[in-house]
Amino acid sequence: MNSGPRLRSTFASIDLEKLCANLTELRSMVAPEEFFCPMVKANAYGHGAIEVSKKLVTIGVNHLGVALVEEGVQLRVAGLDKVQILVFGPTYTDVSAHALLAHKLTPVLSSWEEMKVLDQNLPLNSQYPVHIKFDTGMHRLGFSPAEVIPLRKYFDAQKKLHVQGLCTHLSDGEDLFNAEGYTQTQLRAFRHILSGWSGEFSVHALNSAALVARHQSGNELSKGLGARPGISLYGVCPEILGTQEGHADPKKPRLHGVLQVHSSIVNLHRIDKGQRVSYNGRWQAPRPSVIGTVAFGYADGFPRRLSNKGVVLYRGQRVPVIGTVCMDYILVDITDVATPPPILGEEVVVIGQQQDQAIAADEIATLAETISYEIFTGIASRVPREYLSGNISEVKA
Repeated sequence: MNSGPRLRSTFASIDLEKLCANLTELRSMVAPEEFFCPMVKANAYGHGAIEVSKKLVTIGVNHLGVALVEEGVQLRVAGLDKVQILVFGPTYTDVSAHALLAHKLTPVLSSWEEMKVLDQNLPLNSQYPVHIKFDTGMHRLGFSPAEVIPLRKYFDAQKKLHVQGLCTHLSDGEDLFNAEGYTQTQLRAFRHILSGWSGEFSVHALNSAALVARHQSGNELSKGLGARPGISLYGVCPEILGTQEGHADPKKPRLHGVLQVHSSIVNLHRIDKGQRVSYNGRWQAPRPSVIGTVAFGYADGFPRRLSNKGVVLYRGQRVPVIGTVCMDYILVDITDVATPPPILGEEVVVIGQQQDQAIAADEIATLAETISYEIFTGIASRVPREYLSGNISEVKA
């Protein structure tokens, strides 16, 4: 959709000052010499990659992480040409390699096939920077630890690629407190890999959960390892396992929800006891009821799984989502807050705060039996984003 005036009463507002506050909090957990790369993949977890990235760069971020080459290209085309952009997804084809090189993106290589494609598309003695990813137990992407020696020999024998960083991905970062946990196993494996690699390079392994857990525990094995915070940047604090009595002060970081989703009442119905609501009549009024139609459905990002069990804010109160969630609408029972009489256009908050009540993305995720990542990234592109920064706001569709 094109940028322009907001035509819908449904929109997402992103507070860039809260984003900056979260970034400052997270960066305080990383030593100055440690690598630090905020993740802006998947449209900055639904928050808007271009606007989020531009804001982060203005406050001193030097590295950004994306999953796809096209995500990196989008940022370069938007004018982000001074920051290093790491592409963590595979680049197997000549087309993707050409785009990556043309836009000076830094690949995070996980396979010999990727290195072969890059080698074929680079001039001699180019010394193009790359990061190398090792699989220490996630078993998704990355070279095997057994490939350290062949990799060292390969890089020593060629001059097209320059190893700028080594990394891994933790599958259970929230268990860093546990000396026998899986994260400890992965970190020991990564430390062993690093011991077999000489030279100057960055290292990074900590996702949001592991970064927060290290901050709380002071874990020694993870010291010196850089961080790639994702979900925490947008205000969701990972639940850390093992923060019981006897450990160091948990030091829970102060993170702020960056995104709110607003909509409104677009139709009203007064129905009798026993009358049905929405597709297949999955809700019947237990009493004479006032039903509000809200312009936010599963095509906007409200999970259909929340039929008959979701909740939104209206007039500062939590009101239930009733009946089947529709593509463009949800229906809510506002009977208990129908005095004074409801008015078309009144605000409904789907995510965020209204008066003294709040609904966070992780609460919605729990009700929908998923995670906050899916809630954020599921907010559709047809929902306009409004960016707040001090007294300035800008609307993007």
